[in-house]
Amino acid sequence: MRPVRVFLIFFLLCHLLAAEENPYRTVVSEQAEETPATGATTVITEKEIEKKQKGQVADLLRETPGIHVATAGGAGALTSLFIRGGKAGHALVLLDGVRLNDPLSVENAADLSDITADAVSRIEILRGPQAVIYGPDAMSGVVRIVTKRGGGRPALSLTGESGLVDLSTDHIAVNHLRTGASLRGGTENGDYAAAIYYRDTGGYSAAAGHDGNIEEDRSRLLTLNGRAHLFLSDHLTLGASIRAASADTDLDNGPGRYRDDINHTFESDRLFGRVSLDGSFFDGQWLPSWSVAVSHHACDDRNAPDGTGDEWGFSHAGFRGETVEASWRNDITALPLQRLRAGLVFNAGFGGSDHRTDREHDITALDIGRKDTYGLGLYLQDIVSPVEGLDLTAGGRFDLFIHRTHDTAIDSAGSTVVADTDRLRMLPRGTFGVEAAYRVAATDTRLRAGAGSAFKPPSLFQLYSRYGSEFLRPEETLAFDGGIEQRFWDRRVSLEVNGFYQETRDLIEFSYGCDGMLCGRYRNLGWLVARGVEAIVVIRPDEQFTISANYTFTDTDSWEIVSYDGGRWRDTRPVLRRPVHLANLWADWTPDNAFNANFSLTVIGPRNDIEYRYPYQPAVVRLPPAVIGSLALTVRPGPLVDLFARLENLFDERYELVRGYGTPGLSLYGGMRFHFEEARP
Repeated sequence: MRPVRVFLIFFLLCHLLAAEENPYRTVVSEQAEETPATGATTVITEKEIEKKQKGQVADLLRETPGIHVATAGGAGALTSLFIRGGKAGHALVLLDGVRLNDPLSVENAADLSDITADAVSRIEILRGPQAVIYGPDAMSGVVRIVTKRGGGRPALSLTGESGLVDLSTDHIAVNHLRTGASLRGGTENGDYAAAIYYRDTGGYSAAAGHDGNIEEDRSRLLTLNGRAHLFLSDHLTLGASIRAASADTDLDNGPGRYRDDINHTFESDRLFGRVSLDGSFFDGQWLPSWSVAVSHHACDDRNAPDGTGDEWGFSHAGFRGETVEASWRNDITALPLQRLRAGLVFNAGFGGSDHRTDREHDITALDIGRKDTYGLGLYLQDIVSPVEGLDLTAGGRFDLFIHRTHDTAIDSAGSTVVADTDRLRMLPRGTFGVEAAYRVAATDTRLRAGAGSAFKPPSLFQLYSRYGSEFLRPEETLAFDGGIEQRFWDRRVSLEVNGFYQETRDLIEFSYGCDGMLCGRYRNLGWLVARGVEAIVVIRPDEQFTISANYTFTDTDSWEIVSYDGGRWRDTRPVLRRPVHLANLWADWTPDNAFNANFSLTVIGPRNDIEYRYPYQPAVVRLPPAVIGSLALTVRPGPLVDLFARLENLFDERYELVRGYGTPGLSLYGGMRFHFEEARP
């Protein structure tokens, strides 16, 4: 209940700010929302989010070029993000400037399962390495999620939604509920926004139904969001944001045949917060920003016996991870055609886990004592426009990654013994990013080319778990990309084509083999190469219609150089869950402010995955293509109410995003939203 108390205090502060309104106040914008990027960029606006009615941010990201999203089960299950053929841990996800990546997860990846779209106003997808500004982990791209900000007269919104999930089953019933409220407003002293939402959904099995799994698994999620700004002066703004999410999700005993489990649950509590002080001095020529951001991830996997004769017994695994980041960032207009960005960033990651069971064969691989890692980064970026239409960007960054290592020895029984003493291991790394962009005014053409590097340190799990190694090297990436954007017909039609090549070395993967004394551990295992093309078309024949389509081709290879008996050869490994072909279509019709209809279509090409064949070794399989459609309608009969409805999986496609895990069939949702705004005096 601690997140609820924090949110109520925040909500009270919002009301205290609502004393007087000044809509003409000029405020200092947060630097976290103004940071530019090199490479290809896609922006999902607040209007698009409202029209599409997607419940999860992951569903919105799935429709953008260069991105594949994989969910291992139903609502609330692990949801991973793959950008331009990179691993899930190669994508950095930020929510109001706070890292969502969990330091204790296997790859230090972000789980998007509890990131709903309810309070989101903008999503930016930056494809390609972004290490200069964002530091480690920003290897294949960055996703920046920005929540709604307050302003103007106080406005209250109430939302209710129900649904029929998976209409293809024999037992059709209302099995989805979503309800919530939001409050936004502003005064001459600041602005505020707060929201609370609850979702309870189910309707199908977490393990795939075609494998004989028929039990309905549910997910319950409570989210609290708050954001506020206090105008200290004409030059300083104090900002704060907070998000809390508490989830309780039903699981099965993994993928495969007859994996139903009636009392296997996954409980998670996550808390994200950030405080910033943003300034504007010398007529906006110096924009400094000081901030502190924290995140807390607490997860519990509980599996109780199904009955007195349950041979599996009881098991419980608990995971705790935290991050702290403090930064000082500056945006300096040195000359009329030159901008400098410089910053100093400190971050720390903490985590630990424990595992308890009464089963015959104990599993202790998940036991990790409280561990920590630290990082310090210093960056400088120069943006200059020497001639009209030409923008040149060049930047560099130095990072120092620090973690603890322990001496090891072999005891008389031949077992590895870890000493109690530790020492600090420091891994310095440098990264860069350059880009040139030129706009031809006569033809409304934009040409762009760039290159960049990034690195990713090993996660706490990869370093300190039973399968880890304290001497892993960071993964390092070098990437090149370029593109052309052409607009036609008075900018009613735009065409964008991007090409990219990304090469990652010292890839950290699990190895079943032995390297000296180490067997069955994470190792630096060679290379991952991704190359591809992205094509984006947007057509707006008039103000009522919008048609957008995108296609992504991604070719990936992964290998290591193996030496044996005096010979060397290239050992190729399959790349999982990265489709070669991805395509999306969105058609939107908004004849007036009282009606909207839009249709979306996602095509996911064939991709490799792992099939678990208990009790045998897993095997690599090829998942077939999937075609997923949706239709959304919004009607505003009056100024105070919106009626909305949508159909998901319009063609009742039977598909899998992760082998062995379920997805819903044709589903119907509907609801209403009430708007209340304080009248003008």
